[in-house]
Amino acid sequence: MTAERVKECYRLVKEHDRVGRMADTQEFENFVIDKKRISNDLMAILEQENPQ
Repeated sequence: MTAERVKECYRLVKEHDRVGRMADTQEFENFVIDKKRISNDLMAILEQENPQ
């Protein structure tokens, strides 16, 4: 599953296929959150999912 495929799926829901699914979707680009708001356990999961 690529980031582009995920975006395509969300776009489909947002624009066409809304019955029984999310009422609305939001797109975030360049999203910033303070690291001290993220637990060490969650940070470890995120780093494992998206190594840089």
